[in-house]
Amino acid sequence: MYQWIFLPVLSFGLVSSQDATVFPEVTLSHGGIVRGVRLPVKLVDGSLDSRGMEFDAYRDIPYAEKPVRFSPPVAHAGWRGVRNATEEIAICNQASMMNPEELSMGQEDCLVLQVHVPVSLTNVDPPLLPVMVNIHGGGFAFGSGQSLFYGPEHLMAPEHQVILVNINYRLGPFGFLSTGDSEAAGNWGLLDQIQALKWVEKEIQAFGGDPEKVTIFGESAGGGSVSFLQLSPLSKGLFHRAIAQSGSSLDPWAMQLNPRDNAIELAKKLQCPLPNSETSDSKIVSRAVVECLREKIASDVVNASAGRFIDWTKSSTFFTVVVDGDYLEETEGSPVIPEHPLTLLKSGTIGNPVPTIMGRTDEEGIFLPMVLLADDADDKMQKLNDNFESSACSLLLKLDDKRKDIPQVCRKIKEHFFGDPNVQITFDHTRVLSHMVGERYFNVGSLKQLQLLSKWVPTYHYIFDFAPERSMFKDLMAAFQGTNQTEEEKQEFNEKWDSRVLEGAGHGDDIVYLFYSSLFPKFEINSPDAKIVHRLTKLWTSFAHHGSTEKVAPIWKPWTHQEPATYSINNSPHISYTRTEQHLVASWERFLEPPAEETCWVPG
Repeated sequence: MYQWIFLPVLSFGLVSSQDATVFPEVTLSHGGIVRGVRLPVKLVDGSLDSRGMEFDAYRDIPYAEKPVRFSPPVAHAGWRGVRNATEEIAICNQASMMNPEELSMGQEDCLVLQVHVPVSLTNVDPPLLPVMVNIHGGGFAFGSGQSLFYGPEHLMAPEHQVILVNINYRLGPFGFLSTGDSEAAGNWGLLDQIQALKWVEKEIQAFGGDPEKVTIFGESAGGGSVSFLQLSPLSKGLFHRAIAQSGSSLDPWAMQLNPRDNAIELAKKLQCPLPNSETSDSKIVSRAVVECLREKIASDVVNASAGRFIDWTKSSTFFTVVVDGDYLEETEGSPVIPEHPLTLLKSGTIGNPVPTIMGRTDEEGIFLPMVLLADDADDKMQKLNDNFESSACSLLLKLDDKRKDIPQVCRKIKEHFFGDPNVQITFDHTRVLSHMVGERYFNVGSLKQLQLLSKWVPTYHYIFDFAPERSMFKDLMAAFQGTNQTEEEKQEFNEKWDSRVLEGAGHGDDIVYLFYSSLFPKFEINSPDAKIVHRLTKLWTSFAHHGSTEKVAPIWKPWTHQEPATYSINNSPHISYTRTEQHLVASWERFLEPPAEETCWVPG
């Protein structure tokens, strides 16, 4: 139930065209009240909407209690009276994405969400609005649902009429550590997402949202999360459409190959006293791992587990999703992922079979220059050549390092992409490297998921191929270089970028057209970028309203093996029947045989 009050503008850093700021209040099912703040809608250039459009923001609403490490979340019990929800503070424990050596940040009491509601200009109560729940990316190790990166303004435009919910979930070992048994089953971050969706189901109607019309969407690890939630029986009925951007359950980074080894390795790094794993019962070892790690300082756990997402010079452990159905007995709780995603997709065992949009950007591998433009890039390139077949290829492409035929596999891959298995890779090859990494990390897994999922649910496929004037990763890297760079250093960076980086839409470039962020440059009104903002937000919100794209893109039909229609999202959108590139799946399965399919998709 809505209420609102007027207070003088204090030091909230708010923008208001009036003398007073509105602080709307909503009463939740437990009787507690959240007090948000009313804000003006900004246009793509950062100016205010001349129509006076506004939205209400309710920030850092807890959907779960402070979690116990390596345990499922517990629904928040609520509170008495009014809870201030005007500021975003909580993020989950994590290292710096750009520099893992930096101090860790975040907190364990981080399971909060942000609700953004468009304000009607009429006095008539609007109908319940579709709800879009955004699951942030970041490799299951970084990020948050805060407006710094996922600002709601683009989606709060009056033509969209949706409610946006951004959520936090536990990351890294806090979210995904698994001992490979019931002592710590893993998938805590996915369970957090499911708990957030339960909160939406129960509470969103009080904000004017329709609990029967919920769309989950996300990019990168957010897209992977969407795919996993679709497969999970625990998510049944909690959402009604799904949009997976540049991430799927079959991507090689999305699941841990050796979760038990990773947990024990982390415990040893933190000097946990463990029983001898060769002579002790496995559950006794697991219990010792869990008990010790629960006592460690959170920042120490983060620092011991931090690594670079792309690094072929040393192994980095990333804690991600596991098949918990392999080791959870019926008496020990319901698994989030009961079988490997490939098995579930093949059999049509889809936990929540809803209409789906899935796709990717045109040049996913553009994020590779985060390594190749670093100060130690020359040294890394030398190590890539020196160790390509023995270790670098396996680390770069996230192959199972327990395979005995890694050198032969890597030699085949090198010959395929470079034309010569003996070639010395140089910076002139960075575009080829980007293609190779993009295929392995994003394109092939997404295609495999598309081929299988489309047999069971209406699945709309797209490629975002609008080439932005500025790359998201370039802006992030430039910011990481610092404000103290000289003009010569800036010029050197730009020259390296122009010579080594593919043109096109890179990984994450679509995000800046869905969300408003102070981290990235604004767009001029009526510019090509501004038109893409309108096009992409209209596609996504129309799908949230109707469960199809027919209203805004009638030529975009569900993908089938007989009609493999891919929608090109740019300022001249069209359907292509050749952009799906199904041959990539067969190529990578051939690289990684024998046996082809199992080696490519199923962890060892």
